[in-house]
This record gives sequence, structure tokens and C-alpha cells, in this order.
Amino acid sequence: MYDIGFFGIKEEDQDEQFRSLGSRAPTLPPIKRTTQVVVHPSYVDALSLQEAVVGELDEESILQTAGIIEALPNQLKLTDYRNQLAALEEELRVLPVGPVYESSFVAIVERIIRLCFYRSLRETKTITDRYDGRDVTSLLTNNQAVGGFWQVMRSRYQSEYVVWECHNLKKLDVKAFDEASYYMGKQMAHVVVVCFRGNETKRLYFEQTRRIYEERTGGILLLCMEKDLRVFIRQAINGKVTDDRLQTIYDATRARSSER
Repeated sequence: MYDIGFFGIKEEDQDEQFRSLGSRAPTLPPIKRTTQVVVHPSYVDALSLQEAVVGELDEESILQTAGIIEALPNQLKLTDYRNQLAALEEELRVLPVGPVYESSFVAIVERIIRLCFYRSLRETKTITDRYDGRDVTSLLTNNQAVGGFWQVMRSRYQSEYVVWECHNLKKLDVKAFDEASYYMGKQMAHVVVVCFRGNETKRLYFEQTRRIYEERTGGILLLCMEKDLRVFIRQAINGKVTDDRLQTIYDATRARSSER
């Protein structure tokens, strides 16, 4: 690795020494107990290396051709993590549709956030508000993303929090969108994700997202169908980042909300 310039040698109170091109200094300098190995800056940038050392890997560690090795939520083992996701997917599949089971749907969405978006969305908590004569339960997450889709959402919409509104229904009515506007009006968040059990969107939905965008000076409402929730789960099981699906939802919302 020294021969190809991947790392160099550094002694105390001396500059790093990397192998030069040509015949000059072709061999590795002497190694002492105090010698430090330094990765060349060009490789650090190209491979997105971090200032961290992995002391050991257990047999269940996820090894990838790209990306970083990181701890799973709640210090779960990989097998347990995947089993919980598989069980969550089955719970979503068999959950009956209807307001009677809405609290169960909220709990499922909360677990999806905790298991699938733990890298970016933290401190998920349940919030209950009195709206239009009834109690409305949603989820509030702290957006702490340092990159990717959620970091863009925080920066673009100046919103440190994301509200997840949960409707255990196949179709949405205007009240669902009024609730989202209500949360934005309370300055809880300028990014609201509306989760529901349907698998198709209607023109009415995007007319309402446009209305909210105009009324709330730039707040964004994202529609998350049951099939999207399933994709989040499957991607997490397979060790993939979910930004591509989120970006598809966002792009569709922006495009269709601008239609007249």
C-alpha cells in the first residue's frame, strides 16, 4: 500500500512521508513503535474516509462495496434487525384499514422511522392535538441529517423537524390536508409527511399540496403511500439507503403540485 501511495509514514515532529514517483525512496522507511500510518489526502477524499477506527467486526457486520459500517439502532444485531423489519412488514400487511386501528398504524409508522431512518431522524415522539373537535395523533422527528435527502429538506425548507401524519385510510379527504396545514401554522415543521394506506394518488391531493405550499409560504407536504412504506422496509432489510424512493416522492409532489 505504501508502494502505490495509499498511505505514508509519519514520525513525531516530522512531516508525513509518501512514496515519490520514480526511483526515489522506493522502499518503506524504517518502522518504529511511535510510527504513525497516514492515508494520503487524495484517497481520503475519494473514499469519503472518516476519522474513526473499527477495532473489530463480528460475523454479522454488513460489508459493502461502498459506504460505511455503522451501528444499527438500539445496538441490534443484524439478524435481529432484519427480523424486526420483516415482522413490521407483516404487521403492516395484515392491519385492517379504518379509523378504529389508526393508533396501530401510527405505531407501525413510528417503528419504520426508528428502524429505517435512524441515521437522520432522531428523537421521534408522539404528539396529540385537538383539531376540528377530535384528537389527532401524529409523530414528530428531529431532523439531524448530515447529508442526503433529509439534509436537503432541512436546509431548503428551514425546518429542524419533520411531522409524520398517519391516516389508516385508503383515500384522503380535505381534512387530512387541513391537519398538515395546521401543523405548519403552529410552526412545528415546514416538512410534513402524510402516510396513508392507499396505493394511488389523485389530482385532488396535489391540488391540496399546492394550496398548502402557497398558504404556508413554502412548506412542503409529501404523500407516502403504503407501497412506499413497504419499500422503506425492504430497502432497510437489504442494507440500502432510502433516499432514492424519497426523492421520487418529492419530485412527483413538486411536479404534480405545479400542474394547473
